[in-house]
Amino acid sequence: MFFLFVSPLITFYITLFNSFLRPIPCISALDELCLDPDAYASSPEHTPALDPVKPKLFCFPGVTTKDITEGTPSGPEYEHHYQRLVAKMQRSPDAVQKQQLHQACLATALVESGKEVPSAFVGHSRGALVAEYVAGLLDDDSFVRLVELTRKVQLEASDGQEFGLVAVQAPFKARCVPPMFELACLNHDKQFVMVGLRAYIEQFAAMDPRGRAVAIPVDGPYHSRKHLECQKQRFMKELRENPLHRGTDRGVTYYSSVTGRRATDVTEAEYQWEAVAGTVRFQPLIPHLRNSEMLELGQSPMLTRLCGKQTRGECVY
Repeated sequence: MFFLFVSPLITFYITLFNSFLRPIPCISALDELCLDPDAYASSPEHTPALDPVKPKLFCFPGVTTKDITEGTPSGPEYEHHYQRLVAKMQRSPDAVQKQQLHQACLATALVESGKEVPSAFVGHSRGALVAEYVAGLLDDDSFVRLVELTRKVQLEASDGQEFGLVAVQAPFKARCVPPMFELACLNHDKQFVMVGLRAYIEQFAAMDPRGRAVAIPVDGPYHSRKHLECQKQRFMKELRENPLHRGTDRGVTYYSSVTGRRATDVTEAEYQWEAVAGTVRFQPLIPHLRNSEMLELGQSPMLTRLCGKQTRGECVY
């Protein structure tokens, strides 16, 4: 929703104009940010150079990336679960929301099958909601409400501006974040992610020909306190007037990438706002996961690799 129809166009042209005439201040090269060119292996995935680990790997047979994004798995129980969640939504889910719902149904189907019951759950960014739901920390209604509410505030906070993320393959230091960016994710001791206006993000990434900074266009200001602040009052009011509720306790440990430690209650409005606007703190969780068997649902084995583990299959590990 835009207050003025011309607002997106004005913002776009101002951003474009500034990106050509005003370079990013205080930065002339990525080396000023203390980036280590040998921090990561030279591979397309920028796999961290950690101690090799060869754990037993789980695989969910027959599941592909398309299943995660489009929800093509068949089966009456799966379909009933998915339709039950969709029926609780106020509007038809968009592509991002469908992905979250399908991930939730896939993970629930796996856990309820009794074949492989995880000893712990962990989520990253949007995946945190899925992990909280499957772990039983949110019931159906609360999960669906958060899927809708978080997506809504992210899109409306963009107000026609174009945003991007930049994944930086280097140890994080506070002075590494320029004033026009914010720390979105602290993924690993040699990888962090920043969020900002897309023009600046792309300009920043283009400074380094060795690919230590990878720009990723996104459709909203993910994990940006500055740009999401305009939505905070609305978000908090909604959750305080209609509190979240726990689901069925599965007796499984949940490690939160919001706090960077174990969590037993995610129903507080303040916690969920931090999940939307705060930094994803996956790095502190890695010590808990390195010596464990892992199963990852997603479009790529990003988290599995960050934990230094080998992978196989297309999207479930």
